Amino acid sequence: MRGINNKKTLQENAVYVGFAGETISIPGVGFAVHDGFSVGGVVVEARLTKSVGGEDNFVRNSNFFSVQNGATFIGNSAATTYTLDGWFIQHNGGSTSNVAQNTTFESAVNSETHAVVTTFTGGLASSFSIFTQTYNFLSRFAGKKLSLSYSIKSSADTSITNEFLLTFADGGTSNRGTLVGRESLKAGVWTDVRFTFIVPNIFSTDVIDNAIDNARLLFWLDAGDDFNARTGGILPFSGTFDIANVKIEESDEPTRYAFDDFTYELKKVQEYFEKVTSVIFMSSVGTSAFKSDCTLTFPFEASKWKDTYTTTIVDSFVSGNAVFSSKKSSLTLLGVATDVTSSARITEYTIDAEIAP
Repeated sequence: MRGINNKKTLQENAVYVGFAGETISIPGVGFAVHDGFSVGGVVVEARLTKSVGGEDNFVRNSNFFSVQNGATFIGNSAATTYTLDGWFIQHNGGSTSNVAQNTTFESAVNSETHAVVTTFTGGLASSFSIFTQTYNFLSRFAGKKLSLSYSIKSSADTSITNEFLLTFADGGTSNRGTLVGRESLKAGVWTDVRFTFIVPNIFSTDVIDNAIDNARLLFWLDAGDDFNARTGGILPFSGTFDIANVKIEESDEPTRYAFDDFTYELKKVQEYFEKVTSVIFMSSVGTSAFKSDCTLTFPFEASKWKDTYTTTIVDSFVSGNAVFSSKKSSLTLLGVATDVTSSARITEYTIDAEIAP
């Protein structure tokens, strides 16, 4: 095999014949090996290391398969509502929405699940409905070139606009973001949206607390004429959006959406929101004989991005259950057993480490 001696985009390579043994580098995709007569050759996709700052898809629950928190959210009117795992819906100016998971296989996007968001506009200049996802450790995105891709269908002719924001909870630091792009949509037609953008830089004068600062991906679904104080924003809209296969990657151009292993996909979700229904027994302190004092330390299914989170515990045969210590990877509980013959236990726990927009 000859060495890589040329670069082409995925589209350019798709119509290129090349010569036998030629290898073409395709930025953001991998490389293609040519045999001298087949158009496009054989494309080998490279997968980036799945770790902080190097994931092939930063979006969690990107095809909306995970619904630990419920599958249907009707009549959303609050400023911020947590919906399908990893996703929020935001409102202003009297706008409301319904959000649900569609579980019918959609051949147009090759997906068994996708999100369905119906908006009801407030009709004001200040009205909006925004579908959004937040990410801890915004510094991993700063100054990078990212590509966003997804498929979307609307019930009427309209447009969709995306933003990527860096938001700081620290006093004195201004939020900053970029308008990713805007796409026109035709009623009832799936549209593949593809944008590449540069994330704003973080400067040395910025105060950064990665535990509470966050990056946000925004889908502007319904917005008044001011569109977040901009001129010529998308118009107020009441209708339905189907959204599937959302991907953010560090790349010069969007690459093909890939369905990851279920376990890996679920772990990405659980890094922010984890609900487990199973029996976990607590043990007596200091002896195997019955004692009122008991304790339990259990590891999470996935380590969290921060050690400050909301904990909900469902227990049996124990009272006074209290969190003794919390870590990103585990939780320790202390309680008082209430039955001599039935072991103190927890039957369900929820760890909510999401950051609301």
